[in-house]
Amino acid sequence: GTTRPPGCWVQASDVLEVVTNKTYAAKARRLSRLFKHFGGVGKAADLLELAAGGDLEAMRLPTERSWAAFFRLGGYEALIIAALAVRVAAWLAAAFCR
Repeated sequence: GTTRPPGCWVQASDVLEVVTNKTYAAKARRLSRLFKHFGGVGKAADLLELAAGGDLEAMRLPTERSWAAFFRLGGYEALIIAALAVRVAAWLAAAFCR
């Protein structure tokens, strides 16, 4: 039985959901392979503790800390270039269609 009152941090229904839902198991296997590749269980526990404490800086990859990542704008460069291209095309159309 459940000894904790309703509204507590961990509910029995939540635990049952995680244990019985196959999606959680598949994602756990993927994370397991990832953590095994990047430092094992100890490293995973350290990262999770840091993230739970709000320190997400440790979760950033070294490639995300590089100057190249800064100039690529974290992957949004294509979106920004497309938005600028649309704006320039609209300005040119307005300027030459008068």
